[in-house]
Amino acid sequence: MTWIIRAAVVLGVLAALQGPETPREVVARCWDEVQKAAADETPSCLLDAAAALAPAVLAPRFAELDERQRKRFQEALARAMRRELASYASDEPDDLDALELVGTDADGSLVDLRYALRGRELTVRFASGRFIDVRWDGSSAKRHYRRQCRALLNGYSFAYLIGELEGRGLVILEDFEGHPLGELPTGWKWRGFEQEDEKPYRVIEENGNRFLRAEDRGENVLLYKDVRWDSQAYPFVSWRWRIRAVPEGADARYEDSADSAAGVYLTYRRRFGLVPETVKFVWSGHLRPGAAFRRPGIGMPWTVVAGSGAADDRRWRRVVYNVSDVYRETFGGKPSGRPLGIGVLSDANNTGSYAAADYDDFVVLKEAGNVSRVDEILELQN
Repeated sequence: MTWIIRAAVVLGVLAALQGPETPREVVARCWDEVQKAAADETPSCLLDAAAALAPAVLAPRFAELDERQRKRFQEALARAMRRELASYASDEPDDLDALELVGTDADGSLVDLRYALRGRELTVRFASGRFIDVRWDGSSAKRHYRRQCRALLNGYSFAYLIGELEGRGLVILEDFEGHPLGELPTGWKWRGFEQEDEKPYRVIEENGNRFLRAEDRGENVLLYKDVRWDSQAYPFVSWRWRIRAVPEGADARYEDSADSAAGVYLTYRRRFGLVPETVKFVWSGHLRPGAAFRRPGIGMPWTVVAGSGAADDRRWRRVVYNVSDVYRETFGGKPSGRPLGIGVLSDANNTGSYAAADYDDFVVLKEAGNVSRVDEILELQN
């Protein structure tokens, strides 16, 4: 962003916080908050400014968001504004001292405050005492963020927009926080049972953390979420799971015993709009981690053994894979840069036993440390 737009952000913060303080005092206070705030802390002045801007920046979609989504968007927008302020401070540390209020124009409920900066003029606009925009020669801070949000939502999901605005190097696809306890997580769909049937998945809370619990006694229900992100910008996918019960006699290589305690689906794309290209990461009772195989059949997923061994209901394990590497080592070639979604499946229907696992913190990352790999393709017997 140019220094002009950065200056506009500064004035947007100023305008959103007009009160008993003078404009210069408000700017100085906000600037001091930004300078003193820790790396992961968002100053309250920016949260207030983001709350004022958010409805217009994300219109008309903002009205469709629930309270949790609105709060997340406002916080992410505030973090984006903070990054612009920090960049502006490092580039032009003396600009705020040169800021001068040169005039006020009023027309009914509209009030324009005109400022001089480097011999140019910026205009901060209010309507009925409420900040609505800041402009520089027709260039609007509100319009800038609106264009940015529209670009991020063009073919991508709301979660991706939040991750990009936050600038933390990760996108939270799902963390189950804020979902109703004892129910299916909102925004997820299911395949394998009717609405009135008992659901083998529910959100529960433990030590203040919410996560998804799966307990399958033969229902064989796939739960999935449509979520799209740029896998070239965020090439690593990660999640946590806790294995509570491994189905007895399960062997995912063969149809009559193809059960697993935990399974995570990653759908890359649909060929011809119909046939899915999906990798299923499973926890196996005995197969070696790193092994991969594919059972015959149109649209069958590649199965990658992400972990193996007995159940341990006290231990959460984190899994990390490179999305492109997994595709290359299974389907071959280069994947679509825009995956279609994720899914989970704990099932014990083939073995007639019991499978149970907990799932949490599905994220995609720009960088990752320890990454699991596919290092063996298993040949299946007919």
